[in-house]
Amino acid sequence: MYCRLFGRSHHLGIEVDVESHEDMERDYRRDQWFLANGWTVLRCMDREVINETACVAEVIIAALLDPPTATIHLAQIHASRGLPPTKVPP
Repeated sequence: MYCRLFGRSHHLGIEVDVESHEDMERDYRRDQWFLANGWTVLRCMDREVINETACVAEVIIAALLDPPTATIHLAQIHASRGLPPTKVPP
């Protein structure tokens, strides 16, 4: 599964990658282009969408309300809360 969603009115890009995703350099270049053009990019893994849907939705809503200025990975959100990547916050 690989998904790329863009919300033009909010300048929000959401990328869902698969575990075997290998083209990180291309992702980085694309993310940099979007950031340079005023977009926010959220990245997560397909397993996070399936297993941690509430957390993914929370991050998307937060980005819509107060857009970050960098690419955000769901794993970074977990780390900032002191959670392992496989746990859903309460």
